[in-house]
Amino acid sequence: MTHDRTVDPLFACEGEMARRMAEHDWTGSVLGRPEGWSESLRTAVGIMLRSRYPMILSWGEELAVTYNDAYIPTLGAKHPEALGRSLADVFAEIWDAIGPKQRSVLAGGPATWDEDTMFVLERGDGPEEVFFDFAYSHVPEPDAPGGVLAVVTITTDKVVLARRLALLNRLSRAIGGTDERDEAIRTSMRILGEEAEAEIAFAAVYAPDGDGGLRLLDGVGAPGVGQPALPATLSLEPGHDDPYGVVRAYVSQVGTTVALDAQPGDGRARMAATQSLRDQLNDTPSGVLVLAPNPLRPYDPSSEEFFALVADNVAATISDAASRAKEAERLEALSALAAAKTAFLHNVSHEFRTPLTLLLGPLEDVLAGRIPHLDTAAVESMHGNAHRLLRLVNALLDFARGEAGELELQAQAVDPRALTEDLLQSFRPAIDRAGLGLQVDLADVGPVMLDPLLWEKAVLNLISNALKYTLEGTIRLSLARDGDDVVLSVADSGVGIAEDELGHVFDRFYRVARSDGRSFEGTGIGLSLVADAARLHGGAASVTSVEGEGSTFTMRVPLVPAAADQPAVLAASGARDALIRDAMAWAGTDTDDVTISRVEGSDQRPCVLVVDDNAELRSRVARALSGFADVRTAHDGVEALEVIDASPPDIVVTDVMMPRMSGVELLIRLRQEPATATLPVVLLSARAGSEAATEALAAGADDYVTKPFTTEELE
Repeated sequence: MTHDRTVDPLFACEGEMARRMAEHDWTGSVLGRPEGWSESLRTAVGIMLRSRYPMILSWGEELAVTYNDAYIPTLGAKHPEALGRSLADVFAEIWDAIGPKQRSVLAGGPATWDEDTMFVLERGDGPEEVFFDFAYSHVPEPDAPGGVLAVVTITTDKVVLARRLALLNRLSRAIGGTDERDEAIRTSMRILGEEAEAEIAFAAVYAPDGDGGLRLLDGVGAPGVGQPALPATLSLEPGHDDPYGVVRAYVSQVGTTVALDAQPGDGRARMAATQSLRDQLNDTPSGVLVLAPNPLRPYDPSSEEFFALVADNVAATISDAASRAKEAERLEALSALAAAKTAFLHNVSHEFRTPLTLLLGPLEDVLAGRIPHLDTAAVESMHGNAHRLLRLVNALLDFARGEAGELELQAQAVDPRALTEDLLQSFRPAIDRAGLGLQVDLADVGPVMLDPLLWEKAVLNLISNALKYTLEGTIRLSLARDGDDVVLSVADSGVGIAEDELGHVFDRFYRVARSDGRSFEGTGIGLSLVADAARLHGGAASVTSVEGEGSTFTMRVPLVPAAADQPAVLAASGARDALIRDAMAWAGTDTDDVTISRVEGSDQRPCVLVVDDNAELRSRVARALSGFADVRTAHDGVEALEVIDASPPDIVVTDVMMPRMSGVELLIRLRQEPATATLPVVLLSARAGSEAATEALAAGADDYVTKPFTTEELE
């Protein structure tokens, strides 16, 4: 800058304010013309103009203002009109805060120093928060007030950055704090509400509602004055008039931050922003975060970046909660599967060891010379139990093939009505023996393409389950055509299934947690085979049930008509015999049970109560013990308590796994009553190993016998 020789040397320096002060009309100013300024004032102004540090000098009682170039940004729109005016007028909006300090220093008081002090200034675009480090120093003047020199640093960027980092740190620390999405959202909103007031006026999270729209999940703060309230739901229909453009941002600008003005022309205070939340595992939209900036802060690129980071942290918290929930579900499922496998192994052990006992026991009696030979009844029993083992082995093989995905459909022409009727006829004696009603409605659906073995297994499992878990009432079986499907339905008036278990009944290894059926026998894979059979046919199996009222199992498969010249399979394969034999045993009391009443005053033998839900095993144990004891029998723990209450035996021999009340539960009940607390109890169990025996003895058993057992072990 080249200066005219007439310019006051005070202003002979570079800078806008030097030029303006040199050109300013000081006539009428409280300061007067510069050539008449005191040496103190001229010195202070000279230092200020030549400094690159922001400075403002207020002089005299009127605190007339001069300032340098570096101070111009602090004034904003107040520049250049502030020059020469009273400081009280220039900063009228904050005078209550700075006026007393100015007056104190002007009066000769000590210099002051303040750090990161916030003032709300009016600098042209409405109120705005600005942070300062500033010092007030007195400039003395002989016989006059002098002035106040303020050295100022704007620290807004530093303070806002620290404030934003603190908020982002709190949000980031919330990641991993919960495995529930709603709790993650509440936590994020709470943090925004506690620490974000200076940065965010309000925040809200929207998520898809499943019906093509968005619903408000949670929020903090409130929209600014004059702004429409956030709606509870938002439509995703094109052109929907949402006050903040959330839908538009979600649909057309997924993944970006969008600044929107709800009321054009209202400026910064009415601005809202939306940020799409993304599932960070799948990189898919999961919702919308609506944010409103602090109306005292400009919405600039740094604000946009900050809001994006806020949204990333909120999305990360929500996504992490979702992933943790999925992991928890996976671990829970694995734990449930492991527990189900353990239960399955116990059940299979029970299922194998019972027929093995009934096979090996008679053979060992012959080999040991207890009996000369096996009679016809013993051979028939062994034959039946051998077939039962074969059925179990086949079921396990089917199960293994299903687990490996190796089950294949062998479809051929089948008459479903004739095949189902043939299977049902085999079950009629057991159903009649159980005293149950039977309603049958089998429609003629014509020859269709089915796998007869899979159909047979499904029908047998469904009917046998209905018989096992229906203690009174009726079993209803129907076959019908429904559109392009063949529908088989087996309904009962049995014990029913708890609502929380319905979703698992077709799972492999799963057994419904009930103990009031006719028998505890079963592996827990029968219904999974029903589901496999339906699936392999291209259909599905389903169940409805009310606990205590009954269940309805339905298998629906596509109807594929067989060729007219293809002969239809009309009968079952014969693999049902062992299952029918079991059903007959469930249905009523075995005629071989031994029940001998004691006679008071006679030469009495000891009385033994044998408790087992398997009729053949019950009879086997009773016959083995009848040579030296009077024997009574009971089907389960409930019936055993009734027998004991009527006439206590000298010893109880009970199976562990039974319906209604297990052997262990029976043992605990007996030990709790003074009259039976010392009654000897022997547990029979399919669980082998010292651990099982230790558990039984710890529960109060006097002895523990593992299946298969010999007559010698019982004696």
